Amino acid sequence: MNKRVLFVAAVASGGVVDQVIAAVRAVSEAGSRAAVWAPQSTLDKLAGLPADVDTRVLDIGERPALSDRRARESLRTAFESFDVIHAHGARAGALSALARPRGARPRARLVVTLHNRPVGGRTVRAIGAALIGVCAARCDAVLCVSPDLVRSVRLWGAGRIALATLRGRRDPIFDLAVVCAPSDHTAAPASVHDAERRRDAARYILGMPFSRPTIVTVARLAPQKGLAVAIEAAAHLRAAGCLGETWQWLIVGDGPLLDDLQARATVAGVGEQVQFLGRRMDVPTIIHAADLVVVPSVWEGQSIALMEAIQAAAPIIATKAGGNAYTLGGAGRLVVPGDPAALADMIAALWRSPETRRELRARAIARSRGLAGPADLARQLASVYSGGKN
Repeated sequence: MNKRVLFVAAVASGGVVDQVIAAVRAVSEAGSRAAVWAPQSTLDKLAGLPADVDTRVLDIGERPALSDRRARESLRTAFESFDVIHAHGARAGALSALARPRGARPRARLVVTLHNRPVGGRTVRAIGAALIGVCAARCDAVLCVSPDLVRSVRLWGAGRIALATLRGRRDPIFDLAVVCAPSDHTAAPASVHDAERRRDAARYILGMPFSRPTIVTVARLAPQKGLAVAIEAAAHLRAAGCLGETWQWLIVGDGPLLDDLQARATVAGVGEQVQFLGRRMDVPTIIHAADLVVVPSVWEGQSIALMEAIQAAAPIIATKAGGNAYTLGGAGRLVVPGDPAALADMIAALWRSPETRRELRARAIARSRGLAGPADLARQLASVYSGGKN
C-alpha cells in the first residue's frame, strides 16, 4: 500500500484517539504517507505517532460552529492532494463528505469510521442520525465499531443512498471496523492459575487486602457508560449484604459526570464502597486485581476496557449493548442494560460461585487469542482504501 492518506478527526478522547493512532501506525508501517488534521486538543493526545506524520490544526468541535465553514474549505482542497481521506467520527465524516467536490469524481477515496451510536434526547439522536446519513450517502466506505451500528447506518442512510445511486454514485461499502486489542495476546495469562497468581501480585502492588471482594469498572464518566446504573446496583448489593462488609467497587476514569456520580453514590449509601480513582496509568494492574470486571454501558462499540479485561483473564459481566457481545465472544456473562437489579443479581451469583469465576477466566484466556491486532487492521485498511471489502 503506497498511498497518501489523510486522517481527519474532531474533538476526541479515549477509544477514538486510540483507534486513530492504531490506524496511522498501520498505514505508515505499510509504506504509505500519513497526515492527521484535527483540533489541537485531539492532536495533543496523539502520542507515539511516527515521526514523519504531518499534523495540522483543523477546528471541528463537538457541535456545529462558524469554524465548520473554514474546515470544509480546507477539506475541499484535500481531495486533490490525497489518495484517501479517512475521517473518524460522525462530525468529521459529515464535514468531509459535505466538502467533497461535486461533479467529476475526485481522486481521493472517502472512508469514515463511526465510533458511537447517538445517545441522549430525541434532538441529539436525530442530529446524530442525520450526520451518519450524510456519511452513508456520500462516503465510499463506512466502517462501524459494532454490528448493530452497521445495521443502523444502513437504515439511516437508505433514502440518501437511493438518491445518490440515481445520480450515478456507487453504493458505499459497509463493514465492521477492526479494533486492535491494547496488547498482544501473548501478554494474557497462560492459565487460570497464572491469572490468579497475577491477581495476588497486583493486589500486593496496590496495597490491597487479598481477601477484599473487588469489582472494577474502567470507563469515561459519560452518560453512555451506564455508571448511574452501576451505582444503583451497588446499592442493591449493600442492601443484600451478599459481599460482606469490606467490598469495594473501583471506577477508573475521568469525565464530565464525576460530581454527579459521586453525589449519587453518597445519596445511595455506597459512598464508601464505590470509589472513583480518576485517570490512572496503572489500569492493567487494577484490572488484574479484580474479582469481577463490570461493563455497565448503555451503548458500547468494541470496548478497549473490555478487551483489557479479557486479556487479563478477568471474570467479566457486560451489558447486551452495542458491540459488547461481539467483543466478549462468550467469555463472560451478559445482562440487560439499564437494569440495576439484574446487574446486582449477576454480581452476587458470580461471587457465590468461585468455580464459575474460574471458568470465566479460562474462557477469557481462550478469547484473548482471537482478538484483533495491528496486522488485522492493516489488512482491512489496505482492502478498503483500494475499493474492496475486508
